[in-house]
Amino acid sequence: MPKITIKTLPLDDSIKIPRVLKRVGDKVTKALNISKEQLVIIWEPLTANYFLFNGQLADAQQQSTHHPLVEITAIRGMPEDTEKRLVHTMADVLAHELSVDFNNICVIINTLAPGKLFVSGKFKQESVATSPAFSLKPGE
Repeated sequence: MPKITIKTLPLDDSIKIPRVLKRVGDKVTKALNISKEQLVIIWEPLTANYFLFNGQLADAQQQSTHHPLVEITAIRGMPEDTEKRLVHTMADVLAHELSVDFNNICVIINTLAPGKLFVSGKFKQESVATSPAFSLKPGE
């Protein structure tokens, strides 16, 4: 069960976070071939001028500086190609939806040891990408 946290500076009023969250969720579940109940995404807005990059503060999300920050937390064991697909999907969707340069998306992957995630009444022992129900569609 990947948990994804997205942090951005204030966005243009035309960008609707709930809509972006749904699109991110749809794209990620499709790219990884997982069910929607295996994914949690949280959006945390950053306060204007509370993000310092290259010595500069910003009051709104920038196109090419002050990265949208994405943290992915998952149980260790996700195959490298699946991990890369997840990261690229996140960066592609956010770049498009937020009108931000693809190269300005920062993604951090945090891995948990098996048994260090408790959800749905039990400790999870494996990455969703290595569970028996997981399979990649040919050509994806």
